[in-house]
Amino acid sequence: MLAANKGNAKGWPRNFATIRLALVLTAAVSLIPSPSPAAPAKPAKPAKKAAPVKPIKKARKIKPAKKYRHFPDKIRVAGKKLTLAGAGERKRFFNTVYVAGLYLERPTKNDHKAVASEQVKQIRIRAKNLTRRKLIDALNRGLHNNNTAATLKAVGPRIEKFIRLLKTTKPKPGDRLVLTYVPKKGTAVTFRAKKLGLIKGRDFMRALFAVWLGENPASASLKHKMLGQ
Repeated sequence: MLAANKGNAKGWPRNFATIRLALVLTAAVSLIPSPSPAAPAKPAKPAKKAAPVKPIKKARKIKPAKKYRHFPDKIRVAGKKLTLAGAGERKRFFNTVYVAGLYLERPTKNDHKAVASEQVKQIRIRAKNLTRRKLIDALNRGLHNNNTAATLKAVGPRIEKFIRLLKTTKPKPGDRLVLTYVPKKGTAVTFRAKKLGLIKGRDFMRALFAVWLGENPASASLKHKMLGQ
């Protein structure tokens, strides 16, 4: 027994040292921080939908000038062939007062040339909601707005004659007033295909045609349409 105990006493220190080393290692391992668990992956954001491709707009078509069946493209006057430069409506408070067309022997889109040029020319007016009073008032206003005082003085007596001719008319829807200028003869005034009179002078023609084609027309829109602009 003693011999056995002596043998155990000799081996105990070695066993104790081993156990102590194991405990130290265990403690050391416990001090090592364990890796944190990986954060869960965020779900991928859905890809944005591509913006729809807008269709390419077609070029806007330019509307052709409105056609008026009472204004033929070509007419013959004093042995000359005239071409319709353009026609349009004179509107007031959304109502069409009349339709006017310009015929020229030598068509031009230039307002000054259309008025001043020495050629056969004609303005046709087709009444719609036009009265004699409206017509005379508009012409008087247009003459004063588009001519100088000197011009009005020079053609004054002839303007009065022109107004007297208009006072013999009584426009109804569909009636036609025609002002035709022929060089070296003058401006013929026709109503319902009946010639009312002739007023001489290139200066009178220029003063009269400026009512529609001058710098201050009653309707800029109508002026552009009559010139085909």
